[in-house]
Amino acid sequence: IVSRQKMTSSPSSEDHGIGGKTHHPAVYYEVQILRANETFTLYRRYSNFRWLYDQITKFPPATENEQNEKHAINDSPIQLPPGTCLFQPQDDEFVQQRMEDLAEFINDMLERPGYACHPSVSKFFQLHDLS
Repeated sequence: IVSRQKMTSSPSSEDHGIGGKTHHPAVYYEVQILRANETFTLYRRYSNFRWLYDQITKFPPATENEQNEKHAINDSPIQLPPGTCLFQPQDDEFVQQRMEDLAEFINDMLERPGYACHPSVSKFFQLHDLS
């Protein structure tokens, strides 16, 4: 996640079924994906990250050592930064911190066995569109 912008609609007109529709100003986080020496840019709202979190916690990937003792990295659950209430101010400092926390969420998730190949991760990052 490299930057954030406040916009009334997503720079890409499609939401790909991962939530996050609004007609009010919202913060969109710029997510850059490096794949095969090309960089792709996506814009995601917090609600899109929430959708991903909900999917991977409801349907966690099966891992090779599911029956064996878990790796230390899997001992702690994946953490999504908390949401906000309707009247909570979202100043630049808050948005910057959330951007860093969301990047940490993504990195933590992708470092865990099986998550990078999860169908919801593919949908979130629109990997099927990059083929």
